[in-house]
Amino acid sequence: MLQHLPPEITLEVLRNFDPVDDRRDLLSLCYILRAFRDLAQPLLFSKFDVDIETPSSDPDTNDFAALALFTRAVDSRHDLQNAVCELFIRSWDAPQLARNTLSAETLEMLRIGILKLFEAGCRGRC
Repeated sequence: MLQHLPPEITLEVLRNFDPVDDRRDLLSLCYILRAFRDLAQPLLFSKFDVDIETPSSDPDTNDFAALALFTRAVDSRHDLQNAVCELFIRSWDAPQLARNTLSAETLEMLRIGILKLFEAGCRGRC
């Protein structure tokens, strides 16, 4: 039934979801219908919060992969780049952990993507 509503109404419904707390629900909506994906993706990318594991943790469970995917998507799609309002990356030794778990190419892509986000700024929308 939701897919039959005008996009403006659907967007208002989706804006009630929190991009961090309701991330799984928003992702599920993206998989259901292209129209939902087009409306939900900017919401998903508006606030990205990742807690990167410390070096003592299992390197297979860190969130660098999620951060790399986020950065690649934002780098390749300006609509998503413009949607980013908040980016939280938490770790006390992220550079060392990154060198141990990511390829040099992925690290460079991540560095460039994050720099582009900082250069773009929030553009006053947030």
